[in-house]
Amino acid sequence: MLIGQNIARELSAWRKQEEEISRLFPTSVVNSRAFQLEKLTQLDTIYYKHSKGLARGGNDERLMLRMLNIERKKLEKQLYPKIWLRFLRQLVRPLKKNAAMKRELGQRNSNEASIREALGKAGFGSIDWRQVDKCLQQGEPSFSVRHSQHVSKEKHMEYELSFSRDTQGRYQFERYHAALKSDTHPDQNRQQFFSAEGAQHTTAWQAFHLLEGRAVQQEYINALGARQSCWFKLDFNDKDSHGNFRWREFHTTMDLEKAMLALPIKEKAYYHEMEKLLQGLRNGERVAVHLLKQGIEIPVSLETNPQLKALELYNANGKKVGLTEALGEKKEKAAVVSLPQIQEQKQQRKNAPSQAIKP
Repeated sequence: MLIGQNIARELSAWRKQEEEISRLFPTSVVNSRAFQLEKLTQLDTIYYKHSKGLARGGNDERLMLRMLNIERKKLEKQLYPKIWLRFLRQLVRPLKKNAAMKRELGQRNSNEASIREALGKAGFGSIDWRQVDKCLQQGEPSFSVRHSQHVSKEKHMEYELSFSRDTQGRYQFERYHAALKSDTHPDQNRQQFFSAEGAQHTTAWQAFHLLEGRAVQQEYINALGARQSCWFKLDFNDKDSHGNFRWREFHTTMDLEKAMLALPIKEKAYYHEMEKLLQGLRNGERVAVHLLKQGIEIPVSLETNPQLKALELYNANGKKVGLTEALGEKKEKAAVVSLPQIQEQKQQRKNAPSQAIKP
């Protein structure tokens, strides 16, 4: 049945293209020999491409191929009324068939490469490709594959990746369902659908941190076409009609680098380490750093809170603490480090109202 489905899909795609050309161009163009030759080439390509699977096809597939061959032969006779010309075309049929198979192989390899690239960008580069390849070979209009990974001793992520085929027969990685599972606290299990397309796509690593309750920074295009940043967070107290958590947006501009440099941390002495920490904070991570006090290193963690425009500190036991308490000087209520605002970008935001695109 698969062969018949593929033939029907490709013929349907060509018919739509033919209808669109008929709508846009005069009848003289559609009836011209040049266009009819192009039509014959399209029918030849579809026929030769699928005729190799005729032996394993069912009655429906064989019937569809025979009907396609009748239409192809009829058009061929109109374009090549002399029998010797049609005989010459039969002589080069193996070449045409090989060319069609090579084009199919090239298109399939190109599609696979684009899918692998999309998976890599989304953080699924380690997925078992055999799952994906098996589904690609089956040729279904859409399919999904599962993937899981441990994120800590007690937690793991389960993903279901969704793929669909466009009108040209190319598959796209569209979105995925992510579920955070806790072995010790099942009441903290959460799940959400995320987009895998566009500039605002959410990576697998970001999805984990969002489900953990942290915020992620992403770029978007404002109303004037300029790129700006926005912090996104999931609202665990509000769901939409599909059961997904609604998104909260924080259009605040925080100078993370300046705030980090203001802290007495060991890592600020190393440029590449600082860049890694800043990127981690933007991805929603709780990053590990070391406070320095009279030559002693005190391990703590930092997390971004865009709602409070602050960095939150956590001690080695995971308890939220203030800076002086983390340094062992005294206990304090405040558990955040305020982040400086970038005045220039703040003014740009006032002058250019924008609408963020949700991931």
